[in-house]
Amino acid sequence: MKMFPWKPILLYTVVAMVLAGCEGGTSLLSDSNNSAVLTETTTPETTPQSPIVEESNTSTTEEDSTSESSSDVWIVPTTNDGLPQTQEIPTEENLTTTIDVPQSVTSSDENLSDEQSVTVIDENTSDDNNTTSEEANLTEDDNSTIEGIEALYGKLQKGIGIDGAYPFEDSEDEDKPIWMDSAELFLNANIAHDERYTSITAFDGDAFSDLQTKLQEAKYVVYWITAYWNASWFNLEGMQALLDKGYVLVFNYWYFADALDGGLPNDDQINDYYAHNEDVLSFLQQLHGEILIVMEPEFNKWSVVTNPTTQEQEDFADVLGNAIDTFKEGLADTSEVAFSLSMMDTGVRDANASYDACGYSPCSKGDLDMWKRSETIYKRLGDKLDFISFSEMLGQFSRDYEDPGSVEEPNPRSYTDEELGIDDLPDRLVNLVSYLHDTYNKPVFISHIALASATWHDDNENGQVDVNLSDDVNEVDPLGWQPEVDRFYEGLKERFEQLASNGLFGLATMKLFDNPQQDIYGYQYFLQNEYHLGIITTSAVDEVDPYLKGDIQFKGNFLQ
Repeated sequence: MKMFPWKPILLYTVVAMVLAGCEGGTSLLSDSNNSAVLTETTTPETTPQSPIVEESNTSTTEEDSTSESSSDVWIVPTTNDGLPQTQEIPTEENLTTTIDVPQSVTSSDENLSDEQSVTVIDENTSDDNNTTSEEANLTEDDNSTIEGIEALYGKLQKGIGIDGAYPFEDSEDEDKPIWMDSAELFLNANIAHDERYTSITAFDGDAFSDLQTKLQEAKYVVYWITAYWNASWFNLEGMQALLDKGYVLVFNYWYFADALDGGLPNDDQINDYYAHNEDVLSFLQQLHGEILIVMEPEFNKWSVVTNPTTQEQEDFADVLGNAIDTFKEGLADTSEVAFSLSMMDTGVRDANASYDACGYSPCSKGDLDMWKRSETIYKRLGDKLDFISFSEMLGQFSRDYEDPGSVEEPNPRSYTDEELGIDDLPDRLVNLVSYLHDTYNKPVFISHIALASATWHDDNENGQVDVNLSDDVNEVDPLGWQPEVDRFYEGLKERFEQLASNGLFGLATMKLFDNPQQDIYGYQYFLQNEYHLGIITTSAVDEVDPYLKGDIQFKGNFLQ
C-alpha cells in the first residue's frame, strides 16, 4: 500500500506507533518497448515512485432486514458470472461496548443467547430525544438465515471500508476523544440523539442520521487486518450485529504488505505468518455469518511478479494457499466464507500514451502487460480462490516518483488529469474486470478504491507544499480534485450494468472519513493528500486537530 499507515482497520494512534515510517511505492519505469510501466520499489526514501496509488445492504423495512436496496443493485442478466504518540490506544475497556441497533434486529425470546447482548433502541419509548433503551439479547445467526455466498455473485453492490472505531473530539475535554464504534454508524437508530455522542465538538446529529441512511445502500463492510493487528481493536458484538442485520463482512488480510517490496518472505517470516493465521482464525471463529477474506491486497509488487522465477512465485502462492486452507477448515462450522487474492491495478496511465503492450488505446484504458504478470500466482492458487479482487488508488499530487526525497524533505509533484488518465478510469475498470473474469472464470470484487480529493498548486514556485502559513498562503485545496472524483464515480455508476455482466459483484471504498493526522510522522507518499482519502470530511484541521469533529460532510456521490 502506497500511502498511509492509518489503514481502515487501524485506529489513529496505533498506526502512528507501529506503521509510521517507510511505505512502499510504485515507480514509472520503461520496459523494453520504452513504454512507461508501473513497478514496485524497495526503498521509498530513495527509489522513484509513481502518482498512481494502489491505496448496499440492509433493507429499510423492518419486515425484511436482509434484503438489498434496489437503487444501486444490478442483477446480472446472464449466468456469467498517525497521531501523536500520546494518543490513547482503544481497548475493550475504553471503547463503547454496546451497539444500539433497531428493534427489528432481534428475534423471538426463545432464540436469545445469554452470551451476547446489545443495547436495542425502542423508538416508541424515546423521551425528549434522550436515549431510552431496554437491554435485550442479540440472536446469534444460524445457517438458515444465510442467503449463501454464491447468491452475492449475481448482483453488483457497494461496500465501505471502515476502522474498528473512530475518535471524535470531546467539546468538554479536547485532550480525550469520544470513541464511536463503527457498527454504531450503521445500526444505532438513535445516533442523532444518543447522549454518549452529543458532546462531540460540532456534532451534527442530522448528518449522522443521513449517513446511517446512506450506509444502508452498502452490502459489504470492509475491515483491515495487518501484521500488527490486535483483536481488541474490533468489537465482536458490533461486528456480529452487522452480520445479523444482513451485511457481509470483508477482511482485507494485509500481512506481508509493503515488506514484499524487499522481496519474497523467508522461512522465518513464513512461519510467523502461519502463527498469525491462527490468531486471526481464533478471532473469526467467534463470528457467524457471511464473510469474505481477501488475502494479501496489493501482493503484485514488482519484486513478486517480475523479478522472481516462476518456481519462486508458485512457492509464494503455496504459502497463501496454506493460509486459505487453515481458514477454510477452521471456519467451516461457524461461517460461510469465500476467499480471494487482490492485485493492484498497475501500468501505464497516461491518456496520451499508446503502446502495443498495453492492449488498449490509449494506455489509460488498460495495461495488459502489467495485469498479466500476476497470472502465475493466481493460476497456482486455482480453485482455492472463490473470486478475484483488485484495488484502485489515485491522487493529483504526491512525492515525485523520479526524486521522492526523504521523510523530512519530500519532493512533491503534481500531475495533470491527462497524465493520470482520470477521465478514462471508468473504462479502465470495465476492461480490468472483464480481463480478470475472462482469464480466471471467477467473479470479481474491487477490494478498495481510494481517490484523494485534494489538489496542490505551487503558487509561490518554491517546490514545497505550503499550507496554513497564512490566510493567503495555502496551496492545498482539500476538495480541489473532488469534481474529478465525482466524475469517476458517476462514470462508474453509468457502467454498473456492464460491470455486473462482466462478473463484478462488489466494490468498496477504502476509507470512510478523512484523517487529519494520516501518517503524520511517516513517509506520506501522498504528502498532504494523505489527509483526504475518505468519502466524508469534517472541519478538523490537517496536522493540527488530533481527532475528527462532528460536523461530517459528504465529499461526493459514492453513497448516493
